[in-house]
Amino acid sequence: MTPSIHILGAGSIGGLFAARLSQHCSITLISRHSTGNLNIRLTGNPEDQLVVSLPCEPPDSQQPLERLLITTKSNDTLTALQSISHRLTTSSQVYLFQNGLGSHFDILDYLKSSRVPNIALYAASTTEGANRPTNGEIIHAGRGQTWFGALNAIAKNSGCGSICDLFNQAGFRSNISEDIWAILWKKLAINCGINPYTAICQCRNGDILQQPLFLDTIDELSRELELILQVAGYPEDHETIKARIISVATATAANVSSMLQDIYRGKSTEILAINGFVAKFAAEHGLNAKINEQLTQRVLSLPASSKLIDSSGNTHGE
Repeated sequence: MTPSIHILGAGSIGGLFAARLSQHCSITLISRHSTGNLNIRLTGNPEDQLVVSLPCEPPDSQQPLERLLITTKSNDTLTALQSISHRLTTSSQVYLFQNGLGSHFDILDYLKSSRVPNIALYAASTTEGANRPTNGEIIHAGRGQTWFGALNAIAKNSGCGSICDLFNQAGFRSNISEDIWAILWKKLAINCGINPYTAICQCRNGDILQQPLFLDTIDELSRELELILQVAGYPEDHETIKARIISVATATAANVSSMLQDIYRGKSTEILAINGFVAKFAAEHGLNAKINEQLTQRVLSLPASSKLIDSSGNTHGE
């Protein structure tokens, strides 16, 4: 039987996955705005030259969900899941593809008191790059790595080999992590050290390395993150954290971070799930996260920009 996947959040990364996965399994998009079929034109690498037409259905459809990928922004994730909760069954598998960490804990708490507390919940961390310059057009801007792992006991018992195999068949380099939390926490630290600086300084990833704000605060930020990771159970020293931030910023130098693109588009950012989450976590554990708090407040106070995003922009893999 052909595997069936529903995708909630058909933005850049959701559209990328939908287009490529549709060549290997049945894909249905869940959308409040589209009816009928959604046409996606995928470009980027030679193997990405695809034009697909994918069926869309509203959240209030009654069709049970077998595998659900949620690729919304972190601040929309809980509301998105609640909108389709009536379609979840005890055999449903839900995969979260969000930046930051706040939404993962929100979903775990929500499921405990929901009508289906025992569904298999997974997290995915991806560095695939995708850009959506116009509706219906997706540019695969950079190849990356995708990790899948269990967030609760039933997911751990069920495994996620089948979804990982499908992603590999679709050309996405994918693996299973026995401890996806470790990957999520370490990616959070990287995002804390790149995304807000790009948004505040209005620059690409690599350009933050010459910005006075970055140079003046990265050492203290790294020390804050060292304490946070230690309390979370994934200790790393601040020099390692700083070196990884600089390495990723250098490797993705030409990328426009997802946070900066949100500013350019006049949309809310994921700052509360990234530096904001760190600041909140620190306060709850009696730790100092002054720089994370300052960066959070500065991003929240940024006005929307009228700048346009060129075709080399990248919304993931920052």
